[in-house]
Amino acid sequence: METTNVLVLYASKHGATRQIAEQVWRTLRDAGLHAELRDAQDAPDPGRYQAIVVGTAIYMGQWQSEAKNWLLRHQAALSQLPLWIFASGPTGQGDPAESLKGETVPQKLQALMDSLKPREVRVFHGALRTDELNLLERMAIKAVKAPVGDFRDWKAIEQWAAEISQQLDGTGLRPSETLPELQVKTAAAKASVSVIQAN
Repeated sequence: METTNVLVLYASKHGATRQIAEQVWRTLRDAGLHAELRDAQDAPDPGRYQAIVVGTAIYMGQWQSEAKNWLLRHQAALSQLPLWIFASGPTGQGDPAESLKGETVPQKLQALMDSLKPREVRVFHGALRTDELNLLERMAIKAVKAPVGDFRDWKAIEQWAAEISQQLDGTGLRPSETLPELQVKTAAAKASVSVIQAN
């Protein structure tokens, strides 16, 4: 059985963060790397991989619990691997990190980041579609006047993934000869009253 070199893990609620992870995954594969796309709820073992990319949606300035808990659970192993993290959330124009008051990482997770030492934590604009929200979420979005729409910058996302592939080039990861088909295990959507700033 072939070893999968790069894991692209995501924690998404309404699908926007998953779609960003898919673009990262495709870009890595197009660069000739073995890559596997997994939902954080599948809780894959990072020991199977040689590099990790983790994507998480942001809700009320906080990362999705599935991504956070996976990082915490595998802290020791991840600290020994090349690790990149992206967070998808802010809607509207301008620098997405500025809408989070310049905090690319929630303050309560800073100690974890100090331990993991990711090569980069990047914040991307997200997408907010009211037809995907429950009643309480729609009320909250209206109250905070969050911009509605798809604000994801696909060019920036693809460029970031390409930069990751370039950094991994020459590290001993085997080029892909036969790329596996995309298999994404998407957990059933769960009802939630979490206020989302964006997907």
